[in-house]
Amino acid sequence: MGQLILKLWIDPVQSMKKVIGEIAHCLCKYAHITHNPDQSNENEILEIYIEIRGLAASLSSSMALIPAYRITRFIFFLPSREALFEASKNMIGLANWMKYKDKTTFENVALSYQKVFKCLNIFIPDEEKLDENNLLRLINLKNKI
Repeated sequence: MGQLILKLWIDPVQSMKKVIGEIAHCLCKYAHITHNPDQSNENEILEIYIEIRGLAASLSSSMALIPAYRITRFIFFLPSREALFEASKNMIGLANWMKYKDKTTFENVALSYQKVFKCLNIFIPDEEKLDENNLLRLINLKNKI
């Protein structure tokens, strides 16, 4: 019985937590490039683009492996399905913003970062958080110019 619980619940939960840790590591490691993609070469951007999109896919697939996710998530303090979907969507958006040069790239990247960290319950110190409403207003303002 113990092996069954281990293989059906514990291992998939640990895999998901590992993916969340890899996401935090990747976003911190490459922040200097993702926030300033126009200062990096195309090969570097492509490599990071592929890694971020791969992690977004891994996040989605890791949820599919956990039985009775809606219940299991409470036992193991995992993000909701909706939060995982939102995090994955924002990671894909972040990767896309790296390849799309625009006057609002920095703001959109910052907004995506913050949403991913929030959805996955990854700690951000208060002094490093940006006001999402101000970012959205800035994006809208820049788009009107």
